[in-house]
Amino acid sequence: MISASITAKQTPIVGKWLLTKVEMDGKLQEVYQEVEFKSDGYMAMMGRVLGEWSVDKKAKTLTIDSDMVKEFAGTRTIKNHSKDELILIGENDKMFFTALDPKKIEKENKKSKLAGTWIIKNEEGTKYLTFELPDNFKTLTKTEYSTSKSSGSWYFNSKEKTIVFIAYDRELRGKNNIVSKTESKLVIEKNDKQITALKQDEKAVKKASEIERLKFTQGDFYTDEGDPKYETDVEKLPWKDQYKMYKTLKAIKSLDYERSTLIEETKTFEVKALSANLTTDSDYEVISFDNIFSGFDRSSLPEDTEMPTLNIESNNDNFSYVPFPYESYTFRIVNNDEQVEVKAGSFTCTTVELFSDNEEKVKLWMINDKPGVVAKIIIEKEDVFGELQYRLFELTKIQ
Repeated sequence: MISASITAKQTPIVGKWLLTKVEMDGKLQEVYQEVEFKSDGYMAMMGRVLGEWSVDKKAKTLTIDSDMVKEFAGTRTIKNHSKDELILIGENDKMFFTALDPKKIEKENKKSKLAGTWIIKNEEGTKYLTFELPDNFKTLTKTEYSTSKSSGSWYFNSKEKTIVFIAYDRELRGKNNIVSKTESKLVIEKNDKQITALKQDEKAVKKASEIERLKFTQGDFYTDEGDPKYETDVEKLPWKDQYKMYKTLKAIKSLDYERSTLIEETKTFEVKALSANLTTDSDYEVISFDNIFSGFDRSSLPEDTEMPTLNIESNNDNFSYVPFPYESYTFRIVNNDEQVEVKAGSFTCTTVELFSDNEEKVKLWMINDKPGVVAKIIIEKEDVFGELQYRLFELTKIQ
């Protein structure tokens, strides 16, 4: 449509607009979708080309030709057209647009001091809302059974005290009035429903920015002939003596850990306290250890699920010399005398790197004078989409 392209270049309508509402058959519907009238005569919504457009200056009309969205197609009269506002009146509808000024949006969004990740909790689950500058945002919603993602644009208006979200996320989409806003708490309201968001703990943000990535690969553990490189490392393990490990652990009732899980597509951690119970059978010299490294403890055990346990036997002649609690992993010793600081204290540890059959990387620090007690663990894996799955366990208390 050459005529549309020429006409488009000559009109101030070219640019990005926010379609705020549509009046049809006497009913007003809020839309809040970004519409761009391109200088080449094409029209796009949310970055997707929907059709072509042209202006008849003499008749003061705008025509949209679209097979994709029938509701947009047709000729409408241009009313109240200014650099900030555009109203199109058709035979059966009325469209209201507000101009989007990228420089103004960037300035306002920066002024809002909302950049970062906020947490919204409700009965269904937890939503992580990340504001990015200049105007993008992402959400990650986690329920008991699913995880969903969304993204879009956001516009802060300091004068109106509102935030507009342009996205498919129904809970946030549209114009939200700001009820209250502090550095740590944001309350917004839309359609008489309030949403409270709490700013992610700065300590969690700092921890995420300083995470230790595990660089080793499975190939690092084997020779070119496919033989294990580190079989002799077993002699360096401080917990290879099952009886010594049993003597250490039988005096302990529980081990408390802080589990930090990196939230996908954010720079923050979800932090949870976990407690591992240790039960001793003196007759058989066996200790049962709750494997909280699976991600839950007895207080958060899913329904119809048994607590996974690890058994330490002082007289086990068939003891596997692979580091507890990852008996089935390929491993190597990287340090026998590393000082590690965690909430439970400062410990001299043997540092071990491990690689599982499902390509999960693990790095752990086992306390030398407390064989069987792990001071710290990092577990890392990339999923099929390349997203980083990262967990950090740190010992907080020995009871």
